[in-house]
Amino acid sequence: NVFVYISKGLEGKTFDPPARKAVLDQRGCVYIPHVSGVVVRQTLDILNSDETTHNVKLRSKNNGQDNKAMPTKGMVVSKIFKKPEMSVKYVCDVHNWMGAYVHVMSHPYFAVTQENGTFEIRGVPAGEYEISPWHEFSKFKPDKTSVAITVVDGETAEVAFTYSPPKKKK
Repeated sequence: NVFVYISKGLEGKTFDPPARKAVLDQRGCVYIPHVSGVVVRQTLDILNSDETTHNVKLRSKNNGQDNKAMPTKGMVVSKIFKKPEMSVKYVCDVHNWMGAYVHVMSHPYFAVTQENGTFEIRGVPAGEYEISPWHEFSKFKPDKTSVAITVVDGETAEVAFTYSPPKKKK
């Protein structure tokens, strides 16, 4: 659940949103995925796959607030974000343990780590960039807040971040 993204090197460039919709599903009274990303103007479909009532409450600084009831299985609510914003929070007031983070990016170069901690950002054009990680819990700090990287056409570049548990107080 670490969100990894290009944080510098794409300034002044514009990107069309993907035609493919992003999906945030309420399944088993959990938001799936817990951490995700979308591109500005890409449609995000929020689904209710449960046979129970949910509500979709959006907590956003740059993209407004929203709170919609989803009382029946199969309902879909769509959202299109107009401005970039890190860690837009979705919650369900009916089930207070439910929460998810959607990162709204101005570009498509981001990923969420897999269970084993790996990630892959595909299709990055050749150039100089900074890659940064984000974790929902500030008590977990990465060994580096960003890494400078050079991408060469036709080659793979590797980046690694290490997260450690917080130090215990004595």
